[in-house]
Amino acid sequence: MKHRQPPYRQPDQSRISVTGWFIALNEGDAEPLMWENKYVPPLDTWDAAASLTVGVELALDVAGILADCQLPPTAALCAALLWESEGTTLRGCGTIIPIETHLAQQNVALHMRLDGSRLSQSLEITPTIAVSTALETTDHFAPRLPGTILWNSSRMITLGTSGMRFPIEMQDFSQAVNIFPSGASWFLDWDRESFDRPVHGGLRLYINRSNPVMKRAVMTNGKPNDADSRVQEVVLFDAARSLITSALESDDFSDQLNTYQAGSIGNHIQNLIAALFPHESFQSLRTQWKFNRWLFDSRLQETMRLFQKD
Repeated sequence: MKHRQPPYRQPDQSRISVTGWFIALNEGDAEPLMWENKYVPPLDTWDAAASLTVGVELALDVAGILADCQLPPTAALCAALLWESEGTTLRGCGTIIPIETHLAQQNVALHMRLDGSRLSQSLEITPTIAVSTALETTDHFAPRLPGTILWNSSRMITLGTSGMRFPIEMQDFSQAVNIFPSGASWFLDWDRESFDRPVHGGLRLYINRSNPVMKRAVMTNGKPNDADSRVQEVVLFDAARSLITSALESDDFSDQLNTYQAGSIGNHIQNLIAALFPHESFQSLRTQWKFNRWLFDSRLQETMRLFQKD
């Protein structure tokens, strides 16, 4: 592939340094990430119910940028943080900060918060330096048009679905006090008619402690091996199918769509559906499910990429 050189002056790459990349789930503290290279580890703890906060810190040699581009000190430049999600095909812009061109050096902190329902599969974040307003200059090769990009640097975050965003409890299903079949591997306990209940109070995944395969898959520390990952995928698929199909068959859920409070089971399901089926309405999915619910299960396998992850 040929690299096309822009028909205008650009600053030397050394003029802009990324001093920190940050990421956080929901309202948690943003953790610094070591993204010196292009590889970014998958964010396996994310799901559609979780918002995502990302940030970038830049150190700018402003005087050097102006000199390389043959721009006057009065030039209007800005730093912006752009984003795009492959699964939903949505894109947008977060923080936009004016660059103080009268300063020789400037540090810039860019950040944004994205609702999980707007994301799926991956998130690309791109800090960008651009021209803000049209410039008057005698240099024919100087970047003079608003929106002209002087520099950017992208990082791609793969959004996983292995994070179980509700409480998990280990129990021995063979004990007499248990209501679960002794040979079952797991059970998702929730009231399928109470969509307004909070996720962390109304959902609980019970894992059979006496099943060594399940115990190892759920309690693994660090990155799970292939076998444990497959077990986790199946459990998450089954949980998602239980939540989504219960919503599709419920008239109450359909009537109260878009009214559930953040953190509720209804809001969790709504975000999950929006992430998995970003281009289809709830009513369209409900019609598909009623017409052929077995085919819908297969569609859910496809959107959740069951057994398709390396």
